[in-house]
Amino acid sequence: MKKTKYKKELNKQQYNKLINELCPNECKNRDCFLKDALCDLHPNPRLLIQIKCINKFKIFLAKEQRVKVKEINTSDAVFEWIERGYAEGFAEHYDEQKTFTQIYKETTAK
Repeated sequence: MKKTKYKKELNKQQYNKLINELCPNECKNRDCFLKDALCDLHPNPRLLIQIKCINKFKIFLAKEQRVKVKEINTSDAVFEWIERGYAEGFAEHYDEQKTFTQIYKETTAK
């Protein structure tokens, strides 16, 4: 597998757009501690998008296993994400010009 370095930094406007895309709908019109913390910490956008993909994958796992989402342990979801080849697929499909939704669909399509 080809190892790619992602050094491109997002400007503040692009970063805020990404955070708004990833943040839950219920905090769009009010102060959000998570959003404020992420903006201050400014973590790598690639990491944020992969975390969001795994969170969405938890919803899929819950439906697949016919349990509630909160019953899916995040570490189990990460393990399944890797086992099913999605971590590698994410690395192939990640592009800062794509939205989270595009990346997730491309990563999980088989």
